Amino acid sequence: MINIKETKIFKILSQNYLTKAFSFFSLSQAISAITSFGILALYTKLLPPEDFGKIALIWIFLMIVSTLIDGRLNTAFSIRFYKVSKEENIKNIYSIFIYNLIAFAVVYLFFLLFPSLFQKISRVQVEMANLNIIFLLILAMIFGNFYTNILIVDKKPKSYFLVKLLFNT
Repeated sequence: MINIKETKIFKILSQNYLTKAFSFFSLSQAISAITSFGILALYTKLLPPEDFGKIALIWIFLMIVSTLIDGRLNTAFSIRFYKVSKEENIKNIYSIFIYNLIAFAVVYLFFLLFPSLFQKISRVQVEMANLNIIFLLILAMIFGNFYTNILIVDKKPKSYFLVKLLFNT
C-alpha cells in the first residue's frame, strides 16, 4: 500500500507556502460556512417563525451596514495583495482600517441620532441596546478584518486559521 506522506508530490506540496496557505484559508472558510449553516439550522428548529424572521432581518441589516462601512476595500486589498510590496500592503491595511473606523463612526452616529430609523426600515421593533450590540458586532468585524489582513501580509496562515476559528466560535 502506498503511503501518501512518502510520495514526492506530497513532499513538494507540503513544502510550498501557497499550498499551505490555500489549505488553511480554505479550511477556515469551510468552518465559517459550516458555522453559519449550523446556527441557521438551530434557529430554524428552536425559534418560532416570528423570532427567526426578526433575527434574519437583523442579520441582513448587519451585513448591509458592514458592507457599506467596508466599502469592499478588504476585497480590493486581497486582489492587490500579490501585486504590491509588503510595505505597500501594510500601508493599505492601515488606510482601510482608518477608513472603516471613520465610516463606522458616521453610520453609528446616524443611527444613534435617529434610533427609530431601523424600525421604520425593517418594520421590526428593536431596542437601543440590541442596536448597540449590532454595531458592536460590526466593530468586531472591522478589527477582525484588520488583524486577519495583517496575518495574510505576514504570511501566517496557521494564525489566520486560528483567529477565524476563534471568531466563528
